[in-house]
Amino acid sequence: MINNREFKGIWIPKEIWLSKELNLTEKAFFAEINSLNNIDGCFANNNHFSNFSNLSKNRCSEIIQKLSDKKFIIIKYIDNDGYNKKRVIRINHEFIHEIIKEESCRDSDRPLRDSDYPVDNSINESRNKEHSNTFKHPKSNTNKKEPLKATILPFSDEVYNLYEGIEPLFNEEDLPKNKSAKHDWLKCLKLLITKDGHTPEQVYRLTKLTREDEFWRKNFQTILKLRRLNKEKLMYWNVFANQFKQSKKQNMTDIMFAIHNS
Repeated sequence: MINNREFKGIWIPKEIWLSKELNLTEKAFFAEINSLNNIDGCFANNNHFSNFSNLSKNRCSEIIQKLSDKKFIIIKYIDNDGYNKKRVIRINHEFIHEIIKEESCRDSDRPLRDSDYPVDNSINESRNKEHSNTFKHPKSNTNKKEPLKATILPFSDEVYNLYEGIEPLFNEEDLPKNKSAKHDWLKCLKLLITKDGHTPEQVYRLTKLTREDEFWRKNFQTILKLRRLNKEKLMYWNVFANQFKQSKKQNMTDIMFAIHNS
């Protein structure tokens, strides 16, 4: 339910707020979509946006389509009940990053502010602050001051969405305590997808199964363990996947965990 979402406020990136391409209503719609954009995307229909904005459903549909035409969002339609299509909206982060890069080139004569760093889908402001502070350039060894240039974050929207999905599966005390630790978690998720060949859903499902297991949840307190080796030099991903296949605690035919050689 949309009304049951975890909601702590709205944060609008500078590049969106100051954009000349969007009017104020489109910026508000962008912010609302951004706040609803979870691991599967934003599924809010026109009725939700009508209640949100006090505009007609047709007008809401037009505004959302304009955001898509201007490349700020991506709209896809998926099968719902075999007869109807369900709309899925996602923030176009690649396009947003390009805007940020262009802004940084125009503003290269001034030091970079925190808000100049690329931001990903934000559920709250603290997440964006962590992103901006994590990837700062090292200090120069010379006395010559040179303007910093924006750094594109090395993680995709897919990785950030997966991180947001698995975060609630761990206890608060087990989550990363600082920016460096969070970077390690994000890097691990990226490698699970790009190097090990697992899909985000596979990573989420195996993490969920392992964290729900009475024995393993005590021994699985960091996502980094999925790529670590046990005493037999087996990657724990394989250990966990084989464990749940053998125990038949979950019908694995719909998950199809990939077991790779380690």
